Amino acid sequence: MLVSPDSKFVYVTNFVTTSNTGIVQVIDTGTNTITATITVGTGALVAPSGLAITPDGQTLYVADEFGSQLWVIDTATQEVTTTLNVFAQALAVSPDGTQLYVCNGEVSVIDTATNQITNTIGFAKTRIPWDVVFAPNGKEAYVSAKPNGYKYAKSHAYIAVIDTTTESVVSSILPTGHSYPGTEVIDANGRQLFYSQEKLIQIISTSSENVVRTIRQNFSHGPAVITPDGKFLYMVSAIGGDTVNEVVMVDIASGKVVGKRIGLTFPTEVTIAPNGKFAYIFANVSNGGPGGMYVVDIGPS
Repeated sequence: MLVSPDSKFVYVTNFVTTSNTGIVQVIDTGTNTITATITVGTGALVAPSGLAITPDGQTLYVADEFGSQLWVIDTATQEVTTTLNVFAQALAVSPDGTQLYVCNGEVSVIDTATNQITNTIGFAKTRIPWDVVFAPNGKEAYVSAKPNGYKYAKSHAYIAVIDTTTESVVSSILPTGHSYPGTEVIDANGRQLFYSQEKLIQIISTSSENVVRTIRQNFSHGPAVITPDGKFLYMVSAIGGDTVNEVVMVDIASGKVVGKRIGLTFPTEVTIAPNGKFAYIFANVSNGGPGGMYVVDIGPS
């Protein structure tokens, strides 16, 4: 899922098994109704997944999880305008909207004006770039990845720091603990990078490029999302520990779960509107529950 920069729409990738059709559903946040369905591709192996959008909200990028396709959608006409032959593990648009970074074994740099690849950033020690996020000022991009040259290459992930001016890797951050590359979210002022891995989130100072604190929770969770005010993390928790299929809010200052736990059947993703008023949670329909998207009021009354 992805919420538009003006918080007016939620875009949800999906797949219709009866027709082997990949789609993006457009939800109006004012009415919480599906107002459009955009077909991005057909075929048994089509799997629309990751999303990125330009800051002006005019262009939406949709990754194909199983194929080498990247769909470009004009949000005004709600149609696919271009299909790029690019595999995308993860993707992000730069804060100024001029570039799209795509993780695909390396990092492809795409000019959003022409939708052409202008550069490829190689990783000498990286086998799997996993996630990418830009600093709010656009000067750096952080790519979580699995290294290929370290002694513990099969069991240790790291974060590559890219200078977006030179389009090159300038340093790396080595988190502690878990084996697989995690997902990232950065706060609004760009001072802290939150690196989410299974039962912990490591907080990294972007100035020192060191882990300064670790938030540990007694449950497995998916990607975390930070509230616009920078005070809380929302996380999807899986079965285990003291929680069973919930969405929880973690106070960043204390590292503790606070507020109401939201119980759902197999929630898989959570995102927050840029205006900070609502959280949107997706629950999987294939695990015994009703499935669908749930809207949670998280803003002030």
